[in-house]
Amino acid sequence: MDVDATAIAHAFSARAAHFLGSGTFGETWCVQGMDGTDDDFAVKVLKPEFFHAARVQREIQGLQRFEHPGIVRLFEVRTITLGTESRTALVCEYIEGGSVHDALKAGRLPTKKQAKKFARGLLEAVAELHASETIHRDIKPANIMLRDGDWAKPVLIDFGLARSLSDKTFTRYPARVGSLLWMSPEQLSAERARKASDIWACGVVLHSVVSGEHPFVDMAALDQLDEDELYDLFTVPPKPLPDSAPKSLARLVSRFLTAEPLYSRGTAQRAVTDLKGK
Repeated sequence: MDVDATAIAHAFSARAAHFLGSGTFGETWCVQGMDGTDDDFAVKVLKPEFFHAARVQREIQGLQRFEHPGIVRLFEVRTITLGTESRTALVCEYIEGGSVHDALKAGRLPTKKQAKKFARGLLEAVAELHASETIHRDIKPANIMLRDGDWAKPVLIDFGLARSLSDKTFTRYPARVGSLLWMSPEQLSAERARKASDIWACGVVLHSVVSGEHPFVDMAALDQLDEDELYDLFTVPPKPLPDSAPKSLARLVSRFLTAEPLYSRGTAQRAVTDLKGK
């Protein structure tokens, strides 16, 4: 964290700010009373080495049109001054309830009924993005909030930002370090992410939510694995889900976690239809 709460509050003319976390693209803060309002906002201050205002605005302006309950609302892109440096910030809705990562870390797994509702909510949000030719590229438990802590109300955050990276920069995309466990085999091979890559990530998330474990990796041995070894693990069948897992979810996870061919994973909209039993 390279700035403090006082500096963030001042930059947004806010009463107060508190740090929420850092990730691939920057630091996220809860800003209270921004511009004299009574509301809380989630603000992501982007790393200057990867983003600048004009580029971000051009790349994500279309994302502001989404009003889906499963997709975080992006209100504006703003340039702020921190010390002597200009930084680009995304101003989004603040979602109470914590992330899927927080829930899994606490050992709070959903019931069978909750798991199916979570899967449907997540896939409906992904289907909405894909229908507009938007790819998330970094779906993982830390990027899925649970509105009011409710498993039935997942909300995707941090979506679409990788679009502002050039083809040349993509091979050095920092999420290759931070999100390796959730990346598809093709992403681990430094290929450009596509809709099928989001579907793979959904499969990893759903398996983890239902079982409490990563479908391929023994987390205790994670530090001993490099990208090539992860790729090899991801191209074999995943660990079986518990017998108690909903059958409809088990079928989806099996399909989503197909390494090749990519089209075998199907689409998010097809998965939503399958969950509805139609």
